[in-house]
Amino acid sequence: MKIGISVGGFPAGTGPARMGPLLSRMARQADAAGFDSLWTMDHFFQIPITGQPPEAPLLEAYAVLAFLAAETERIRLGTMVTCVAYRHPGVLINVRCPGPSTRPVRCSTRTLRS
Repeated sequence: MKIGISVGGFPAGTGPARMGPLLSRMARQADAAGFDSLWTMDHFFQIPITGQPPEAPLLEAYAVLAFLAAETERIRLGTMVTCVAYRHPGVLINVRCPGPSTRPVRCSTRTLRS
């Protein structure tokens, strides 16, 4: 069985200056503990279900993945969901993240893995 971690946001009141160190510590601990994967969400704005106010900081998914790739050694990285309405599918297929990554791209009823 493979177990991964999903990063859906930060605790209320986490300021931008604390986000990097918090992500780094969490990713390194997950990597060292043997978790198989680490996932981030891809949203440009806060979503109501998180309980965060609309103006709360939210990090861009692919910048987070690049940061996490530099902080980890073996854990697989990916986004939980990526909306092709925000990014052209051709750009998404060519996204390269150093280290192991999981990037499924859904096209109709088929899933392609690059």
